[in-house]
Amino acid sequence: MTDSETLQAALSVLRKQEAKGERTYGRTLDHFAGSSVEMACHAKEEAADTLMYLVTLERLVAKLEAENAELRAKLNVRIFDLANHKRYPVLAQKYFEQTGIQFVVMDYRVEPPIAHKAETYKKALETVGKLVLTPENDAVMVLHD
Repeated sequence: MTDSETLQAALSVLRKQEAKGERTYGRTLDHFAGSSVEMACHAKEEAADTLMYLVTLERLVAKLEAENAELRAKLNVRIFDLANHKRYPVLAQKYFEQTGIQFVVMDYRVEPPIAHKAETYKKALETVGKLVLTPENDAVMVLHD
């Protein structure tokens, strides 16, 4: 079994931290010279730092999501997730046909993303069908009024 990318990244961080500790203190935690109380105190301080980072990151993500929603509203752009199309194809098609929207299929698998224009819902889906999609690199249909 091969390690996941997440596990590989976590192991890399652990190895770097252990090397940093060895450079700083001249030993690894296997040879911690302090008491159990000191070790618990260090762990609490590290946990407090981690909590501060997580709270800051959570606030940053919330701010970015709010800015993203605001920009979408200003640009009057709606994003249709193709996974939902598979669940609600009739509703999606009816919505698109009733609104007379111009379709653009964005292929985010490449940098910069490629825009594929389509005149109808059916042609947009045909375009999507030609793209090789994976769970990691999905295409998104962006609708412009």
